[in-house]
Amino acid sequence: MFAVLATLVCGCDPTGLRRIELRLHAPTTESSSIALDSPQNADALKILDDITLRHGFHPSDSEVGYVRVYSFDRPSVKVNGRMRSGVIHCRVQRASPGLLVTFGEYGFLASAPNEEVDLFNDVRAAFIQRYGKRNVRSHLLGHP
Repeated sequence: MFAVLATLVCGCDPTGLRRIELRLHAPTTESSSIALDSPQNADALKILDDITLRHGFHPSDSEVGYVRVYSFDRPSVKVNGRMRSGVIHCRVQRASPGLLVTFGEYGFLASAPNEEVDLFNDVRAAFIQRYGKRNVRSHLLGHP
């Protein structure tokens, strides 16, 4: 009962929000951040571009605070008498140092469609292969 009440009050997503944090090596200067147009970021974004396109995601209009936004269009669905958008998003933000990639939506009754899970798994595997496991952290918000 408490979990249901907490979910309703907080609006938390019981399925969790998938995220991948890619840590890139900062330059040997005093700054701990990496320029967005650095070769490391450009390489990571190229990998992400290739994988998202292969999975049927397409670049979307950028949103404030995001480096890139990709979308996958699915038919809208009716949930409890209300139409819900079928669009799945993948958003990329700068992180210090590196990038943070977020898959899907965070909110009450958000789901984890196969397209989102498959993209998450492939991006994670490609980043680990290219940058090493110690530089790639992935997690589900709302789960330990």
